[in-house]
Amino acid sequence: MGTCDDGGNTWRNPGECGNDSQGRDKTANGVDDDGNGYADDYYGWDFLGNNKTCYDGNADNQGEKHGTHVSGTIGAIGNNGEGVAGVNWNVTVICGKFLGGNGGSTSDAIEAVDYFTNLKKKLGINLVATNNSWGGGGYSQALYDAIQRANRTGILVHRRSRQRRLRRDWR
Repeated sequence: MGTCDDGGNTWRNPGECGNDSQGRDKTANGVDDDGNGYADDYYGWDFLGNNKTCYDGNADNQGEKHGTHVSGTIGAIGNNGEGVAGVNWNVTVICGKFLGGNGGSTSDAIEAVDYFTNLKKKLGINLVATNNSWGGGGYSQALYDAIQRANRTGILVHRRSRQRRLRRDWR
């Protein structure tokens, strides 16, 4: 059986690593090996595209570029000759994409928050916080409820928004 650790800060889903009983690579066998509802979610999940490909390589996709940039700011490993360092060299970054160049939906945001909650609650992943650098839209009780579910499992959900109204609503 293979390993998930490549020495980097990108998360590898332990339930989707190695080989299955038929000798197939779990990262690409099309099977939900860990039973969390997402087949081959080795790095996380793209809720916008409903697939395992969080980075599609689309230079025009502003949502993708921003999330990649923020992840690097947070977790780029320093002192490795790559010329960039994040603020936390010992962090693990899990992908949970639900925005694209044309925005996204509240239902995808809820599914993303619940995905992280379930990784911790049902699969025992040591997940302590999420960074959510997105804003816009109005207040959503359903999204608030998803955030409260995450909080109850011990996940700090940090959200940065330029809109004071949303800051007030998230307290």
